[in-house]
Amino acid sequence: MKRVFKKLTLCFLVLVLFQSFNVLGAINDVRIFEIYSGGGNAGATYDDDFIILFNSTTTPIDLNGWSLQYASGSSSAWTKLNINAISIPGRGFVLINVKTTTTVGIDLPLASIDWTFDNDGMAQAGGKVALMQNQTLIATAAPVGAADFVGYGTATSSETSPAISTGISSARSYVRKNYDIDTDNNLADFRVSTATEFSGNTPYTSSGPFPVKLSKFSAQISQESNVSLNWETTSETSFSHFEIQRSGDALGFETIGKESSKGNNVDQNTYEFLDEKPLQGQNYYRLKQVDIDGSVEFSKIIAIQINDISAIVFYPNPVVDVLEISGVGINQVEKIRIFNSIGKEIENLSPLNNRINISNLDAQILLIEAKLKDGSIYKKRIVKL
Repeated sequence: MKRVFKKLTLCFLVLVLFQSFNVLGAINDVRIFEIYSGGGNAGATYDDDFIILFNSTTTPIDLNGWSLQYASGSSSAWTKLNINAISIPGRGFVLINVKTTTTVGIDLPLASIDWTFDNDGMAQAGGKVALMQNQTLIATAAPVGAADFVGYGTATSSETSPAISTGISSARSYVRKNYDIDTDNNLADFRVSTATEFSGNTPYTSSGPFPVKLSKFSAQISQESNVSLNWETTSETSFSHFEIQRSGDALGFETIGKESSKGNNVDQNTYEFLDEKPLQGQNYYRLKQVDIDGSVEFSKIIAIQINDISAIVFYPNPVVDVLEISGVGINQVEKIRIFNSIGKEIENLSPLNNRINISNLDAQILLIEAKLKDGSIYKKRIVKL
């Protein structure tokens, strides 16, 4: 009888340990992928800070009831963002816009969540970000039981060692080195990017050296209002081609061209591509680099603004009930989409005339997106009273 009891006890302990192991494993399925803390500072790429979360599994994970928490340097005074009604898709990302009151740098694309906790956002020199599966405010210098925890720069608490601060600036961010590896050592797991890459828009790729080294990628407007893209490589080995991709919001990209590799060599190669039909307003570009074995890697994202006097105008702004459209024939408009301040689409319509009744919407800041039948997209933020 004692032997039977001991066996049952052992089986129970094994089952508990197995379940605990699975729970701990599930915690790490969602991890902090990128931190940009230079928003709005002199020389900043973006006017706000941001944090990107990544789901390393192939199935969606519901983040309802989770929280993201931040504290500066050595502080134990945390502030938190409760996450509700957000699901992160398999192999997908969530972008959190950490708001600042400054205007240096370009606007971030629409984020899944906006987070405002003071006038300056996160400290550029050093801070701590914890992803928690609860919404209890952390009361110690380091969190207990965090799904993921990153200390960067001069932070005094971290997973083993803080992410390196050498080379950090308002134009750079901390990016996880490998999508699928979390060693619980921030120094080993993160690198300082050469520029804010918006890695949250980069689909999963395998790690390891890539057969092309990109040394330059830039954009400029030509006299004909086209966009000239130029890039250089310092080495190409077993490399296939570049796909040139464009977006109006830095979230959804489309391929607009292709340039084949100039051959296997270690010399400098230069490339140029002309976008003859850029979007009105902000244009975001990136290069999809394709190896001969089919593996891919993405360049950083660059942005350029196209202003045109014939662009669509939405007025009045602020607006109470009816928003009017001018600058284009209504028969040229394919659809109008309206997003709220957290990036959720709340209206999708094909207008029959140049007047849009929005009296049913609450007072808030809206993003109006007009897609024309020629494929161009124009966006404008308005204030709904």
